[in-house]
Amino acid sequence: MVDYKEKLRWSESLAKRIIKDVNPYAVIVGLTTGFDSNVALKLATMFFKVDAAFTCDTTIAAPETLANCEKVAKEVYGLKWICKAPPYNGKKENKDTYFEVVKQHGFPGKTKTAHNWMYRWLKDHTVSSIISNIRKGKHNRPIVIISGARKYESVRRMGTSEDVTVIGNNIWVNICNEWTNSEVHAFAEDNKLSKYRSPISKAIGMSGECFCGCFAGKGELNEIKIASPSTHQKLVDIQKWLTAHTEFSWGYEESPPKQWILEKHGQTNMFSISNMIMCSTCMNNQSVLQ
Repeated sequence: MVDYKEKLRWSESLAKRIIKDVNPYAVIVGLTTGFDSNVALKLATMFFKVDAAFTCDTTIAAPETLANCEKVAKEVYGLKWICKAPPYNGKKENKDTYFEVVKQHGFPGKTKTAHNWMYRWLKDHTVSSIISNIRKGKHNRPIVIISGARKYESVRRMGTSEDVTVIGNNIWVNICNEWTNSEVHAFAEDNKLSKYRSPISKAIGMSGECFCGCFAGKGELNEIKIASPSTHQKLVDIQKWLTAHTEFSWGYEESPPKQWILEKHGQTNMFSISNMIMCSTCMNNQSVLQ
């Protein structure tokens, strides 16, 4: 039996320090109903007064995951649930953002900068919009954003995941950052959190709120087909459109050809570096590829 009491005290101490030092105007929790996300939400409700849970509708999210996030937030925890699509091309919430982006650049593939670029368009802008709406124009209102990111998720995370990241009055808190995999699993088991996982997470081990294709490996499309047929069909339709209407010759599970990258390098600033947090699946895949 894994003893996680020390880590539970660590999370509580971190929360108390944040509350004392920051005196947050609001506390919100990023929710995907993947394994760590459910643990983070449970810990947050134990040690903070949580105002809302939020999910980014990346416009390439599995509808099954979005429905599960809403159910868990509202029915299990009695929280307000905020779900927004990213702004794009003059629309505050553009339901076709992912398609619009890959129309311009193709599927992101396994390039090192592509995930940062996708994260910014599909999540970073969305989170900024959610926070701005909560803050209601008052820039001096500190908001705590709780994430389930952990340093023990991957080798890459060991050197990048911080307990707290402060960006102006946005305070990102990784509430279970110091927890090991076995401790997280033991806590989830004791609190019966597995039943709250998204059906996509249960089926293929991915939360399902972003199938953007970054670091997608061979066979991922088939896994998506089993877990979320409608999402699979959407990706197939996009791939067909790209083949018919653009020069982007690579598929969802592939990367741009080296020659294509060399020709484009220096011509346009396609990708932006974001300081926000990568999802664990992409972090794990990136660490393997490097």
